[in-house]
Amino acid sequence: MASNAATAFCSRVARATGFNPVGTAPTHLAHLVMECALPWDREVTESATFPAEVRTILERALADGIEPRVTGLMPDAEYARAGLTRVFYFAHTDEQSPTYGKQEFLVPAASLPAVVEALLYTPNDMQRFAEYRQATAHIRELLVCNHGSRDRCCATFGFEIYRELREDYVRSQPDTLRVWRCSHLGGHRMAPTLLDFPEGRYYAYIAPDDLPNLIDRAGSFSDLERQYRGWSRFSPLEQVAEHAVLLAEGWRWTTYRVQSEVIAGGSDDDAITVRLSCSSDGSADVGSYAVTVREAPEQMLRFPSSCGKEVEPQPQYAVERIEKLP
Repeated sequence: MASNAATAFCSRVARATGFNPVGTAPTHLAHLVMECALPWDREVTESATFPAEVRTILERALADGIEPRVTGLMPDAEYARAGLTRVFYFAHTDEQSPTYGKQEFLVPAASLPAVVEALLYTPNDMQRFAEYRQATAHIRELLVCNHGSRDRCCATFGFEIYRELREDYVRSQPDTLRVWRCSHLGGHRMAPTLLDFPEGRYYAYIAPDDLPNLIDRAGSFSDLERQYRGWSRFSPLEQVAEHAVLLAEGWRWTTYRVQSEVIAGGSDDDAITVRLSCSSDGSADVGSYAVTVREAPEQMLRFPSSCGKEVEPQPQYAVERIEKLP
């Protein structure tokens, strides 16, 4: 395997090696997603095409402890509007909600810095930008990494799955589903990677045969067990615990209100126990699970983290126990 590291697609190597992507979803309670023209640098915010004033606002926000996940969208001939920049803000402010709150705006260049600043600092007070707001709360947004300057796996496999989604799924439900080519979602070794909003769930290794289940939930979640990276609202170990419950409950779990609490263990322990409690429609309790999870150094894998680059250790996780509570 090492002799082919310079030429092999790292995502193919990772999948063949048996790398399980669960626990690798970047943890963010807020996501700022905006159109940005190509070409992109390795970091989309450092691209010459990324608005300098917006970059300055993001740097100030970081210093102030505001750290949304920032993702660039390739302008799309069908969706783009001349002279306007599309901006999404997804925020998980309701602790138990099964989805992120969604705001979408089409913004003229002169107002873009003010809109971004307001979203970061006062996201619940956007009335003065009402003329730019888009009524798209009912639309599901799929972001597929196509960041070729970051990794060739994303450019190759990401574009293939984007095209499949666009031609076979979006065309049949254009009023409720959109798909976008986006910048780095993390984990290029798991390409093609996809982020599903408003749920905020990350997926890896997606192939055309997976799409009926992923898009229409036309199968068992267990069929996507090795494609699920995790729910962005949770930490890595909580993601592993939630994955175990998803396997037990199936797709219906994604409609429940969920509260997570670490009830045993901590940062210095080998394992933690997470209690995941859920309810339906914000009222009747559905049930709770206690899941004990740990990082599993004995399962650590080593393979190229990016095509042609050095071999790096990749963490894996283990579920030691799952119990449905009375």
